[in-house]
Amino acid sequence: MDCINNLSLCLRHSGVDAGLAEFVSIFLGVVLVATFPLLVTILLIWVERKFAARIQDRIGPNRVGPFGLLQPLADVVKLLTPRKTSHRPAQTGPFTTSPRRLWWRRCC
Repeated sequence: MDCINNLSLCLRHSGVDAGLAEFVSIFLGVVLVATFPLLVTILLIWVERKFAARIQDRIGPNRVGPFGLLQPLADVVKLLTPRKTSHRPAQTGPFTTSPRRLWWRRCC
C-alpha cells in the first residue's frame, strides 16, 4: 500500500478513526506546505546578511548556531521578549516629555 501518497487511507487501514485520519492527513499537509516558505525565508535572510557583511568587509552573522544559521531565530526571540529600559531618576522627566514637547512645538 502506498502510504506516502494516501496517508489518510493508510491510517484508516491501520485502525485510526476516519475523521482523525483525515485531520492528521490535512494537518501534516498544511505543516509541510507552510514550512517550506518559512525555511526559504530564513535562508534568504542569512544569505542577505552574509552578502551585506562581505560588502562591508565583515564576517557577518556567526554567533548563533553553525555559521550563524540560527540568527533569524535569535532575532525572533529578541523581538518577542519585552525589554524594559530604565534611566536614572534625574533623566526621566526630560526623557518622557521631550517627544510631547517637540510635537507641541511643531503643531502649535
